[in-house]
Amino acid sequence: ELPGKAHAMALFSAYHKAREQSDEIPQEDLDSKNHQPTRLVIATAGGRVVSLFPKEFMKTGVFEFDRASVLSHQTRSLAVSPDGLGFVNTSVEGRVAWERFGETEQASDTYAFKCHRTKPRESSENAKETVPHSVNGSAFHKSGAFATAGGDGFVATWDGVRKKRVWQSERYGGGISGVAFSGDG
Repeated sequence: ELPGKAHAMALFSAYHKAREQSDEIPQEDLDSKNHQPTRLVIATAGGRVVSLFPKEFMKTGVFEFDRASVLSHQTRSLAVSPDGLGFVNTSVEGRVAWERFGETEQASDTYAFKCHRTKPRESSENAKETVPHSVNGSAFHKSGAFATAGGDGFVATWDGVRKKRVWQSERYGGGISGVAFSGDG
């Protein structure tokens, strides 16, 4: 049973990853121990993130992990990295967390950062103050870069390894609810 109401989920399929590399790989080879199994990541109410392998979970009811989210506010989206080893978790408070799978996390493998923030429209005594906007969507490119879609009307692309924003769109008229990359990049 999930530890709370599901707010977001993402699926990683080794089958689809391998198919991008070759159309000649039969399904039975993908299920072997040489390939990562399909993994489902779910963010739930109460600030929990769970990961499970659907076939195994249906038999045993056991999660790969169930841990507190790095983010302190409600999750809006999840995206699993193309290598299947980690994921990004976005929130309503204008933050993104980069996390790796596994129970024990190294500090260098997990981090969170602020994004999708704007300056207040009215003049403010505190010029450094920013207004956070929800990060509504996230998606990985096959290169490992990922994009976020924000309530501030911007789409941004990030290099998660270097911890840098590499591109930002022009501002759209309203908030952006999702983002995706085409299959051919």
